Amino acid sequence: MKKLLKNNYIFSIVVLMLLTLLPLLGNNLFSMILCPILFLLICIGYGYLKKVKCDLPFILLIVLLVYFYLFSFSINGLSVLFSIIFGYVGLFISYKLYGKKDKKDKEDKRINALVSALIPLFIMLSSEVYYKICTFGNINFNISLSSLVITILIIYSIYAIITIVTRSTFRANVILSIIFLLLFLINQSRIFYTSDTLLVADINFLKGAAETVGFIDVTFINMLEFLFYPTIYLTLTLGYYCFLSKKYCLRCKSLKTDLLTSICAIVILSVLLTPINGLDKFLLNNVYASTDEKDYSIAISNTKYYDKYTVIGGMYGKYLESRRYEPSNYNEEELKEILQSSKKKDGNWDKPNVIAIFSESFWDIGQLDTVSFNTDIISNFHKLSVDGKLVNMISPVYGGFSGNTEFQILTGASMNYFSKGYVPYMQLYTNNNSYDNPSIIKEFNNNGYYTKILNSSGKYMYNCDKVYEYMSVKQKRHLYNEFKSYVTDEYLTDEIIKSLTETPDPLFMMAITMGGHMPYYKERYENYNVEIVESKNSVELDGIIQSYAEGIYKADEQLGRLYDYIKTIDEKTIIVFFGDHLPHLQASDGTDILETSNYFNTGNELKDIYRRYNTQALIIGNYNMDYDDIDYLSPDLLMPYVLNNLNVELSPYYNFLYNTIDVIPSSNKVISMDKNGKLYYTLNLPEYMEKINDTKERMQYMLFK
Repeated sequence: MKKLLKNNYIFSIVVLMLLTLLPLLGNNLFSMILCPILFLLICIGYGYLKKVKCDLPFILLIVLLVYFYLFSFSINGLSVLFSIIFGYVGLFISYKLYGKKDKKDKEDKRINALVSALIPLFIMLSSEVYYKICTFGNINFNISLSSLVITILIIYSIYAIITIVTRSTFRANVILSIIFLLLFLINQSRIFYTSDTLLVADINFLKGAAETVGFIDVTFINMLEFLFYPTIYLTLTLGYYCFLSKKYCLRCKSLKTDLLTSICAIVILSVLLTPINGLDKFLLNNVYASTDEKDYSIAISNTKYYDKYTVIGGMYGKYLESRRYEPSNYNEEELKEILQSSKKKDGNWDKPNVIAIFSESFWDIGQLDTVSFNTDIISNFHKLSVDGKLVNMISPVYGGFSGNTEFQILTGASMNYFSKGYVPYMQLYTNNNSYDNPSIIKEFNNNGYYTKILNSSGKYMYNCDKVYEYMSVKQKRHLYNEFKSYVTDEYLTDEIIKSLTETPDPLFMMAITMGGHMPYYKERYENYNVEIVESKNSVELDGIIQSYAEGIYKADEQLGRLYDYIKTIDEKTIIVFFGDHLPHLQASDGTDILETSNYFNTGNELKDIYRRYNTQALIIGNYNMDYDDIDYLSPDLLMPYVLNNLNVELSPYYNFLYNTIDVIPSSNKVISMDKNGKLYYTLNLPEYMEKINDTKERMQYMLFK
């Protein structure tokens, strides 16, 4: 038997047979248990045969993947990681058991090399455990194999460069550990406050960081308490890896090896990070593609996206998606013909003042069945909806990223044709070409309106000051920069009324409120108009809900006040009042109250998704208005609808958008609705809706540069 094993070729054949036959026991059993054990035993066996090389686990992996491909088996990404780790553990054991004493120095170098190669994998794995515990409360891995390969390429390329610069694997692992600790901690902080992950594009927010301080408030303590123990775990774990790295440290001594390694690492990172259209599309279509209509969690949640593709791999995937690619069947001449044939509706609303109220997180929380209040939270909105036009919308975002809803409102463009996490205000409006992008501001300007934006936030938030310049807004005010704090909805209403009295020309004005913005906590208001009379929630959750409800109550109060005012003036004036997204009502343990409510968990999947994004808009004026028979719109079609009902001349693009309302009036990346209110997954639209959807995507690519 020993002679048989000593024959390396026969031993290899036995190994290949095991790799071929064992998957028949079941994919899950094999990939998660037997495969790592097999790698461990094989590496120990090869150590006994003195045929060991440091790349053996990776050679085994290649063999395994080839056989899995030939026999059409699937493999879990985590099992690959565990298999490689177990393989190196096997090599380590074999060195200890079978290493020759007279070759101790040579074997020590091999052991050092093994440990140095293994530690970055352990750093990544431990960081992923930290992410999953903090985000989902468990460590159920379901990592994509292909994205795991991308992640390993990125990590080891960075590791190699740091090692060469610092001349020591110990120093490299310390730096890598610090990078991972800070990166994952910032990512979890981002998730805690926004329910969304850290993105490469978030570096653009640094300029306006000071303007977000008001959002943090007392919830900062909650975040610290929530992340404290997991962060201690990660810190201690990474510290132990650094200790091992010091014990088994390798130092760079060969200039030739260092040069070749650094060139390879730089080339890999350059290829991955540099825009290469063919490679980018290949990776997006084969690594990060999601074509299952019910795989909506990846499209609507970056946290689930990172769960599937790893945090590093997910950040890279979102980085790829942030680039814009020419749509299939793109033909500019055909699109220009479509624009030329688009006709405007004969509007009969005359040429009134148009006041758009962008009401932060405005939503009827009275729809929750776990709580009841002493009053109708949005009584004015409900009352005015009887005489005005009430429209149900599908917002592009949930719980945050108001700038993307604002982009849709002011341009008519859709977030459907950008990746989740893309922020047009910060990534599209970057040079003077942006002056040519369509906007409803320009449409009002071209028709003799005085255009004005009253922004309760700061001018650096979402790069909005520069964007308003590109859109040719005649007057813009950023009230946070004026007062160094966020103003009330009452102050905004005062300013709207003042503008209506001072502006001689027809006025288009958009007022962006902050009264409904987070954070939500009981101590936010000294006195409450809204009281909870019955509840199934904890005291903490009731405080959060009551705080939010009071902010919305005050916003609704100012809507009623503004309508009462325009009824007293002679100039024709209409109000377009809408909420940008649902609120992010977060408990101290990071739980989203709405996510766990019955309102979002009816058992009807399409309905649950729709409710997550369903906001409402109200159009009402101080004179008689005829409304179209339209009950559903998206924010991108709200203002094209208003413009087409005015007696104004429009650019063909806004005529085109209005003409699409009968086919696909309301949509986001996940869910769409036809004019009758029937819901569809956006990835599985009927042919007639898909045709319009494709045309809109190509049109948007042509017009927005």
